[in-house]
Amino acid sequence: DGPCALVADLQGVQELVLVVEDEEGVRGMSVEALRSLGYSVIAADGPEHALGLVESGIAPHLLFTDVVMPGMSGRVLAERVKAKLPDIKVLFTTGYSRAAALEDGTLDRRMALLSKPFTIEQLATKIRNALDTPA
Repeated sequence: DGPCALVADLQGVQELVLVVEDEEGVRGMSVEALRSLGYSVIAADGPEHALGLVESGIAPHLLFTDVVMPGMSGRVLAERVKAKLPDIKVLFTTGYSRAAALEDGTLDRRMALLSKPFTIEQLATKIRNALDTPA
């Protein structure tokens, strides 16, 4: 039993994750990791792209979004997506510390956060926890 057993236990069953990340390298790594964990994944290079996907009828189970992006914060994006898809789960990611994100009001304590850089095991655990947490 090690990290590999943990990852195997946490694999998703065709749950759809919308990844929103303006940094191409991080977005690609997140998409690849999530697909390797068994999730279906759609990627957006920013908030406007993500909103367009949702407006077109795509209904992901989870929004995995960066907090700090040009044009619109991840928190505002999450609020707008939740207005259309009230049951969607949200997991935020940021290169800033949780304390900094809380202090400047970007996030509040109830919001799920995965700090960058993260391992595939950390991603697997946080995604599964976010999906399994009742709304």
